[in-house]
Amino acid sequence: MEYMVYLLVKYKYGILFPLAVFEGPIVTILVGFLASMGIVNPFIALFIIVPGDITGDSLYYSLGRFGTKGWLYRLGVKLGLTNQRVQRAEGYFAANAYKFIPLSKLILGVGVAGIVLAGRSKFPYNRFIMICTATSVVQCSIYMSIGYFFGFAYQQINQVLNYVAATAIIIAILIVLFFIIRSKLKKK
Repeated sequence: MEYMVYLLVKYKYGILFPLAVFEGPIVTILVGFLASMGIVNPFIALFIIVPGDITGDSLYYSLGRFGTKGWLYRLGVKLGLTNQRVQRAEGYFAANAYKFIPLSKLILGVGVAGIVLAGRSKFPYNRFIMICTATSVVQCSIYMSIGYFFGFAYQQINQVLNYVAATAIIIAILIVLFFIIRSKLKKK
């Protein structure tokens, strides 16, 4: 964590984009903290962080969209993601995209699965990117505000974010296991 702060202080905007692609929420909080100390301009940073966040989302979307024949497809089939369920997901995305995609971005840990599923269900990329952009602007503004006002506690904030992500992942695994077990019991 301290190393990330060091990189941001030393390279500022030059390192911000790649960090935002892979470590979006905590980097945004750290940038808010650095903005409160006058080290970075929050508006310039926001114009770098949001495209970085969207780039990460696009990578996950692409993984779902174009990873339909390899290991990701086989893993999805093993987890019960059949073509029939993907078709149902397409209908769900068409009807609820403006709810589901922002929710996927906001849920730390398992939200990535929703973004991959958006790609897997072939949700139109131009609509996907518009929703992600709007959500990212709001999300990054909130995280940056948290960093600006409470950034001195960035280590504790990171710990809380990690706990939230871990809890969400555990809940998602339990839900997936429930549906796998249920589908196996129905086959018997």
